[in-house]
Amino acid sequence: MFLRDVMIYFDQPAKEQILKRIHKVLRPDGYLFLGGGETLITLNVPFTRETNGKTVCYRSVTVQDLTP
Repeated sequence: MFLRDVMIYFDQPAKEQILKRIHKVLRPDGYLFLGGGETLITLNVPFTRETNGKTVCYRSVTVQDLTP
């Protein structure tokens, strides 16, 4: 799912709410692409950051994926 340059317009609670809704409709192995200046680092959302060196995206994760 592409959500480029959208999240910059919302405060942190709204971002978390939006991203949790997106997580519900995104496939379990789905990916989220944001704009270059956007990040999920400070947000409590079920996504993990992935990169191939050039492109940064976020993979939808479940609670099991987050458990070491």
